[in-house]
Amino acid sequence: MAKNTTLAWASFPTREEAEQARIRLEENGFARNSIDLDRRDDGSYTVEVHTREENLPRVEDLLHTSASMYAARRFTSNLMTTATANPLVIAGAAALGALVIYNLLPRNRRPTVYSIREFPSRMRETMRDLPETAREAMQSVQQAARDLPGAVTETMSGLAGGNQDQSSQQSRQH
Repeated sequence: MAKNTTLAWASFPTREEAEQARIRLEENGFARNSIDLDRRDDGSYTVEVHTREENLPRVEDLLHTSASMYAARRFTSNLMTTATANPLVIAGAAALGALVIYNLLPRNRRPTVYSIREFPSRMRETMRDLPETAREAMQSVQQAARDLPGAVTETMSGLAGGNQDQSSQQSRQH
């Protein structure tokens, strides 16, 4: 390797984990010939990377990041790149968010705008009432969750009762 490089390394218990680290490094622009994968006497594996001093923090971050964290970071990075490259995505997400908030409001509390001049004041009222609306929505969800076991029991007993009635009618006919 070149004289102005430094060595960063990490140990991994399995070859699979070492290979994942190597792949992460390659996906982030590090040359394959600067990455060494060595098996140690105890069965673990070491990934060694020859890199310039200014790349050392990035290499160490990639070596010590778990596969799931790397995948999540990569997904959010791709998501942000797409959103900034396409302003329509941002506008669509904002419209979808507004629609969700509007649909969370009970029908009697939804603002009705008759003029464009009323819109800012109606939005302020809606935002001011949002915590109360969210609390009411949570109470209705909790109530529905509390009622669910009883509804299931009634349905099952109704089905069982219906099956018993049918079987008793069939036995009387024979």
